[in-house]
Amino acid sequence: MQDLIHAGEDAGSHAAAGVLWRADGSWFSAEYWSHPIYRGGQQAGAVVTFLDITERLKLQTGFRQAQQRLRQVVVSSPAILFTLTVSADEILGISWISENFAPDLRVFTGRSGGRRLVTNGIHPEDLARVMGRIRADLFTQGHTTVEYRFRHADGHTAGPFARCG
Repeated sequence: MQDLIHAGEDAGSHAAAGVLWRADGSWFSAEYWSHPIYRGGQQAGAVVTFLDITERLKLQTGFRQAQQRLRQVVVSSPAILFTLTVSADEILGISWISENFAPDLRVFTGRSGGRRLVTNGIHPEDLARVMGRIRADLFTQGHTTVEYRFRHADGHTAGPFARCG
């Protein structure tokens, strides 16, 4: 804390994370700022403010752990998960695809990656029905499940069906 108070001649200083001790010997994590006070051109003191960040650090740790658990679930899932980029009433493309997509479906489809990888693989006879259902469900319910035939890049139909949901 002493270093923080005397860190800047004219400017304030900031410590994003540190430990402050209570009179009873316990401690807490804190973020703090120091701003010098001048009188007659001389530093007469400092204003030091601090914020107890114990709860923030607990939440950040919990969030990181939840992210790791979710990543493990996604990676170990046999399902291919993806998110779509949408405008007010149009699906613009795929914005994210689960990691298990790369080794499996690209080999399966014969197509390289890209925002239209999945939609390009929908059998042409199923495309209008599938896209209509996806649009209707996504924009009213926020999710959908639809089955369709998947067409390999060389033209043969793979499957019997793929399921989007």
